[in-house]
Amino acid sequence: MWTSNPSSDLPSDLLSLEPLNEERICELLSRRFNDEHHPYTSAGSILVSINPFSWKRGLYSPELAQQYRGKKLGELP
Repeated sequence: MWTSNPSSDLPSDLLSLEPLNEERICELLSRRFNDEHHPYTSAGSILVSINPFSWKRGLYSPELAQQYRGKKLGELP
């Protein structure tokens, strides 16, 4: 939800997984982080964050922050 990639086949919300189980959750989190460099994933209205232990360029840029300012949860990817 927070940093989803519209061209990706990976869902940005864990609740969309079928079946929803520990193995699928871990697989999705790993693939989003390692393959697409997305440290954030949602589970409904809950934010799941993986600490990358490194700075991700552009992730916290003033321009990106401005896009999200004043928006409701889920309004933007």
